[in-house]
Amino acid sequence: MDALSGIIQAFEEEDCRAFRTFIQRKKTRSNRKDLQLFELLLLHPDKDSGELIQTLGTPNRNAYHTIRKRLFRHLGDFILTRQTLTDTTAAAEVQSLFTLAQFFFTQRSEELGWRYLMRAENLAEKNELFSLLNTIYLFQLEKVESPHAPDLDQILERRKQNLIKQREEENITEAQAIIKAKLREFRLFGKDFDFEKLVNEVLENSNLGNLTSASARIQYRLFTIMRSAVLARKDYYSFEPFLLSRYEILKEKRGFERKDHEYQLHILYIIIHTLYRNKRFEEALEYLEEMKECMQEYGGVHHRLFFARYSLLLAAVNNFLGRVDESISTLDAALENTQLSREMRMDMTLNLAVYWFEKKEFSQANKMLLNIYHTNGWIDKNMGKEWLLKKELIEMFVHYELEHYEIALNRIRSMERYFGEFFKLGLYKRVRVFIQIIKRIIVDPELPRNPVFFKELEASFDWVGTEREDIQAMAFYAWLKSKIIQRDYYETLIGWINGDEEFLFQDD
Repeated sequence: MDALSGIIQAFEEEDCRAFRTFIQRKKTRSNRKDLQLFELLLLHPDKDSGELIQTLGTPNRNAYHTIRKRLFRHLGDFILTRQTLTDTTAAAEVQSLFTLAQFFFTQRSEELGWRYLMRAENLAEKNELFSLLNTIYLFQLEKVESPHAPDLDQILERRKQNLIKQREEENITEAQAIIKAKLREFRLFGKDFDFEKLVNEVLENSNLGNLTSASARIQYRLFTIMRSAVLARKDYYSFEPFLLSRYEILKEKRGFERKDHEYQLHILYIIIHTLYRNKRFEEALEYLEEMKECMQEYGGVHHRLFFARYSLLLAAVNNFLGRVDESISTLDAALENTQLSREMRMDMTLNLAVYWFEKKEFSQANKMLLNIYHTNGWIDKNMGKEWLLKKELIEMFVHYELEHYEIALNRIRSMERYFGEFFKLGLYKRVRVFIQIIKRIIVDPELPRNPVFFKELEASFDWVGTEREDIQAMAFYAWLKSKIIQRDYYETLIGWINGDEEFLFQDD
């Protein structure tokens, strides 16, 4: 798919309708080749140029490329116009005020110019638009000789303080970029890193240890940097108290204004996800309620941005509270939303497969997995190696329960080949041990009832206790335990998660 097709495929139905009107804005014609090309690429994004030339009936390749260029230009004008008209952010309002101020100065109306310049400064400062604010201060310095200008020392001091904050913002952006790149290498390529050491080094090198600003935006961006190490090490336990205390301080000392709304929702999401991974489900539900109320504020301006993440977390929390039917209903309803991203839709589909598996509806679980029609190579590249591994493990369990034993064995052999190097990394070494044990059970179904095997199993893993064991790892191990004690899988999982001693890996 080329760039032109990519732009068109990104359009929603409403965008397409608006563009058809826009392209005819100057002169309505019934036989526009550029509009015909738009419709063709909308329906057939992968058609090659030869087929398009033939369908359009253009005399030659040069004429076709002229039509492409014209369509590209119209699309660019449409997107720019639409963005300008629909941009209601504070940055857009500040830029409009600044432009007005510049206009009045060119018209020698300095009093009006300074009036709008000060309004632009105040709004930019209120919304922490440091880069834009610096541009405004530089312009003020250019016009400081005006009798309507404030004191020069005041402008210089305000600019000085703003530059400190702007540098903090730039340092955080730089630190985030480094951490994200390393984390992506870890997830996609299975490279090993000491993430805690990396995060500490990045924070130190970026001078982020002693921030002068405690705004919601700065705090959120710091949380994301620290959380990168937490995600890599699966160590949510030590992160939780720091996260909760910082959030309460933000609420009590600063509060959350409208400009902080998106950052508050981001922080709430991180808190809920951390509580969920730490098995603090009832507390997670309380924060989910706060997140839901927050999503509805200011006319639901950020509801669309957080809807999918909220739905996934609500379903996950309810699932571990023993409410799997509610989890299924939540995600079924969420999947009806046509604005979901491809990644969120895939996450929901995979989770639904797990929930149906827990209900022993194995055929339905398999049906959900079949809806994930992308190749393993595509999933590895776009969703990450860990996501692919989870999918493969779930498929293996489903085929085992459907008594497709040979397919389940083939899944294991495929994982051993594909993830060979990945299984050598710290947290994933025990996954190799785990699937080798499953392989033995498939070959010998009586093995779980052998006392010798049970002792061998206990010695195969380094258990860290129910409280601190990774919740997703426990979900896989619970299946193994259910086969040993011959009990329902979901019942076994919920019992173990809730710390019921009867369900721990010990000799009953």
